[in-house]
Amino acid sequence: MGFRTAAQVALLLVVVGGSLPSFGAAQETAPAPTVDRPAAIEGILLEIRVGDRTKRFGPLKVDETITVETLLRRIAESDSTFLFTSRGKGETFFVTGIDGHENEGRGGRNWFFLVDDKLGDRGAGSFEVTSGRTVRWEYRDGGLDR
Repeated sequence: MGFRTAAQVALLLVVVGGSLPSFGAAQETAPAPTVDRPAAIEGILLEIRVGDRTKRFGPLKVDETITVETLLRRIAESDSTFLFTSRGKGETFFVTGIDGHENEGRGGRNWFFLVDDKLGDRGAGSFEVTSGRTVRWEYRDGGLDR
């Protein structure tokens, strides 16, 4: 049975002995259930993945937007265990190796970066990130067609 108007609903409530809610006063509601969620990252987390091994660095605390290139350089300055090689700066910045794993070129394994699990759509020297993001570099087979 469908009701088309508020008047029909009110009439039904009166007939069955119910009452209408008061819309003028605040109504108490049960508290929303709590859901366990991971704490927000304060800073930018850097992950380096080779095969099934992942190294994590940071999070690097930042107050401003920085490029992925700047993230790599700042982590390398603050943590002597993080080593990478590159060429160029800014729009021409290109990672050639991380942790002794060098790009192998076409048909081999190469470094790719992802931000929050999405493949970077421009170079690391142009791709900007902010606090709360995770940047992951993966050493894997294939090219951008993957």
